[in-house]
Amino acid sequence: MIPTPETSPFGDDDLARLEALLYDHAGDGDGVPLEAVDGLFSALIVGPEPVQPDEALPQVLGDGDAAPELVELLRKLWDHITWRIRQPLPVDDDADAAYELMPFVGLPEVEEGEDDDIDAIPRDFPVGALWAAGFLQGMSLRADAWTKWMDADADLALDIQDLMRMSVATPEHAAEMELDADDLLDFDDRWGLLASVPALLQDLDLMRFEAQRPREPIRRDALPGRNDPCPCGSGQKWKKCCGSTVH
Repeated sequence: MIPTPETSPFGDDDLARLEALLYDHAGDGDGVPLEAVDGLFSALIVGPEPVQPDEALPQVLGDGDAAPELVELLRKLWDHITWRIRQPLPVDDDADAAYELMPFVGLPEVEEGEDDDIDAIPRDFPVGALWAAGFLQGMSLRADAWTKWMDADADLALDIQDLMRMSVATPEHAAEMELDADDLLDFDDRWGLLASVPALLQDLDLMRFEAQRPREPIRRDALPGRNDPCPCGSGQKWKKCCGSTVH
């Protein structure tokens, strides 16, 4: 069984503080948003080859110095995502439990008083695009291993194709990726894909765990020596009798 911590080490205050520190760290440059960091870390945690946080952090922080608090919170986020991936999937339409296992994604502000915040979001908002882009970036760090996984699992290859489509935010972006504008996902498609992410990550984590688990060698009964009498009773040596058919 995959070890599962009982509680998440990452709270709402940590989340808000991490967002602020990531913004400050970016300065005038193009920093990595929290949503993309979530996708990046998710791919590295469940991927086919082990990756440690120390290898992942430069993908977020670059080569320069970073505030110790930012580094600590990124490590806590890594632990939180590991916890999140290994929680039992909710049953019986438990919306609260399902929400807790969803990745962190950015949503636009909506007017106060809306009965359903999700329904109030503009239908052309590319929800999940940054998360998917971060996930694909994480895959690129172990590209050969991911390719082998997808070559061996057609369903996984289709899942990754869906994430590639989800990473496309605009028609211009679609053109850059040589996709038709008609292939752009609408909001409902995107939200449906995001809802399926916890199950996908759990499946990938199990695949990784099973692939890395040592296999018990198959133990055969000891064979007679080549010059011993054959146990079949023929009176011949083992190598001249039944042993001649053993490869």
